[in-house]
Amino acid sequence: MSDFLNNHGVRTSRILARSDGNAYELAISEFYSVKRALRRMIPYLCKKEIEARAALDYCMDRITGNQLLAVFRTEVDAGDMPARLHSTSHTPASKGGIDEAIEETKD
Repeated sequence: MSDFLNNHGVRTSRILARSDGNAYELAISEFYSVKRALRRMIPYLCKKEIEARAALDYCMDRITGNQLLAVFRTEVDAGDMPARLHSTSHTPASKGGIDEAIEETKD
């Protein structure tokens, strides 16, 4: 899968198996690649379409970090997403919100 994405202009990490063995994780390393991957994946998603659309809206500065987390919280409450969320007051993505979020997770 990472070769396919890399061949289509999306830079990725290696695909890693999660410890429970039920899923795989793929990290996308560049902001542009995140937007590109989301745009191309959304038509094929079922379970994570809502989260992907919200993430794309955040990347396109249509919603704030708090609004993105509100969508994620709704999905957690519905049982469709694991509960690993932190509150934020981040600005839109293009204004450094992603960098702020990454720095907060390092603390």
